[in-house]
Amino acid sequence: MKTTIALMVSVLMFVGCSDLNTENYDTQLQRRFIENGIPEGDYTGTFSVVYNNGETYSNPVTISFFNDYTFNSSDGPMRYPAGGNGSYEITEDAINFTDLKVWTADFDWNLILNGKYHYTIQQNKLIIYANKNKAGTYTYTITFP
Repeated sequence: MKTTIALMVSVLMFVGCSDLNTENYDTQLQRRFIENGIPEGDYTGTFSVVYNNGETYSNPVTISFFNDYTFNSSDGPMRYPAGGNGSYEITEDAINFTDLKVWTADFDWNLILNGKYHYTIQQNKLIIYANKNKAGTYTYTITFP
């Protein structure tokens, strides 16, 4: 009986520590992002927008981050997403993108990677999202290179 209880306690400690280690890793990674910028590389994944009227669009996306706090985002079919390139600043809870491209006025400019986005880190994914101008939620779910 004592062996069974000891085994159960050990398993619970292992499972609890696994979750804690993952959380600590994500927190440590976030701290490094704030101190040093997002590590240089091509982050690939999915862009999606869910408009307040229920319409949803989704396409593959690549965001390239560089050591000098600049970025380049790919564009998708029908500008979902539109893309963007410029500089960024990262804080504890947000990434502020400053797009430098010149754009035409024939589409939803919220599709440009520009302005304030919140972010979360979940193991090997960086999730960048914003509810822009009460039009909808714009989300980039990208995987670390």
